[in-house]
Amino acid sequence: MAETSSHPEIFDSLPYYDDDLQKFPELKLKVEQELAREPKPPSTLHPRVPPSLELFSDRLGKQLTSLETRWTELISSVLQIEMANVALDAEIEKLNKREVELSEL
Repeated sequence: MAETSSHPEIFDSLPYYDDDLQKFPELKLKVEQELAREPKPPSTLHPRVPPSLELFSDRLGKQLTSLETRWTELISSVLQIEMANVALDAEIEKLNKREVELSEL
């Protein structure tokens, strides 16, 4: 049997496909054509991003970073206020107890 494939080892290494490829010669031909094709140059594989889209993306990234920083600062402030409220509540409780003690004298 004459080999027409430029990559016969692919078909030889996959014997369980041999029957299918024999039944469907057009499939074998298509596979051989795809294997023989030259790869596309990198410029077509990774299209260039338009500068306006790149600038827009950069601007959005900077805004997001700024918002994250501000959010972190706000959350920190809220936590400090909550801790101060807890401390004030404890102080009020302590003063109320002291007031009761003084009123009993």
